[in-house]
Amino acid sequence: LIIPQLSKLGFEISFSELMLGKYIRIDVTVYTGEKKLTAGVVIWISQDKLQYIAQDTSWVDIGTAAKVNTSRHLWHTTKLVIDAENECYSRWLFDSQEINMEGIPVQSTTDNTAPYIEYQIRGYSGGMLTQRLYVDNFIFTQNEP
Repeated sequence: LIIPQLSKLGFEISFSELMLGKYIRIDVTVYTGEKKLTAGVVIWISQDKLQYIAQDTSWVDIGTAAKVNTSRHLWHTTKLVIDAENECYSRWLFDSQEINMEGIPVQSTTDNTAPYIEYQIRGYSGGMLTQRLYVDNFIFTQNEP
C-alpha cells in the first residue's frame, strides 16, 4: 500500500483456525521515505496471552487472550491501530477486548525506502503439524479516530 499521508492507521482482519496452533503473529512495517516504523502483535493461543513488540525488539505481555475457537465456522477479529505520525501504537482490539496502547513507541529506524506499507500475517503450529489458517476481510483504514 502506498501512504498518502501519515496518520493513525488501522489494520483489521478476521481469521479462523481449523486446529489449535501456538500463535498468530501480525507485523506492520511503514516506510515513510525517511524512517521505517515497525509494529507487531502476537495472539498466543497455546499460552492464553497477548503481546506486542516493543521499541527494543522484545515481546511485552499486554493482555489475556480470549478463547480462540478452532472451527472453520467460527471467526475472530483483530485490529491494530498505530499512530504513524507520532511513531507509537494507539490501540489493539481482539474480539471484544480493547487494549489502550496510546503512546507506546513502535520501532523506528532511519530508512530512505520509498513510502509504502507492508503487512504480514503468520500462523505457527509448532513441530511438524500442518494447519490451515483462514484470513478474511482485510481492512486498511487511514485517519483512525
